[in-house]
Amino acid sequence: MQFEGKPDTVADIVIGASGGMSKVRKYVTDAQVEYTGTFIIQGEIIEPELRCPEFYRRCNGNIFMIASGGINLVVNPNNDGAMSYGVTFRKPEQWLHENGLKFDDNNSISTFLISMLDNWDENYKQLFRSTTSFVGLPSRLLSLDSTWKADRPLPITVIGDAAHIMPPFAGQGVNIGMQDALILTDNVTNERFDTVASAINDYEQKMLVYAKKRRQRPAKTK
Repeated sequence: MQFEGKPDTVADIVIGASGGMSKVRKYVTDAQVEYTGTFIIQGEIIEPELRCPEFYRRCNGNIFMIASGGINLVVNPNNDGAMSYGVTFRKPEQWLHENGLKFDDNNSISTFLISMLDNWDENYKQLFRSTTSFVGLPSRLLSLDSTWKADRPLPITVIGDAAHIMPPFAGQGVNIGMQDALILTDNVTNERFDTVASAINDYEQKMLVYAKKRRQRPAKTK
């Protein structure tokens, strides 16, 4: 294997765990990451008990969730000592390139959120004004229907978001990634398979089944 700016390395197996925009993925599948139509703005507040005390007390140490008008807010009041939250909303793909949002400018993002949620209570607006840092994330997914390549340059596969990036709303991504690691580790260490390639193939066939099943949303009831 060749790494830019680093010595070449010899490996018996390569496992790409490099996230949703993985460069390793192209060696195992031609599937392309797609925008879901949902955008997420994540915020973090250092010392929330001082910066936004009213909202901090409202959470009372619990995860706080609210949805209104197609906009969702989920707040974690104790994320390693900071308060973190995500605001999700629907926007077309063209908006991603035209929104003009500057995530290194806190005032710009807080003003955008306050304007978008103008009819929400003042406590929410104070939450946005108190935010220490913002990140914008288009919600993406990876098709699991594409054929995975049989002809590979060496025993190589992917796990986690690199294999099956999906929207975070069901909270399944991390759980499935851990299941990937468990099955793949067992396959390559238990001596049931004659080759590393066959161990990888068995893992991938199982992964594509359970990842696709876990991604499916429950049918709406009338």
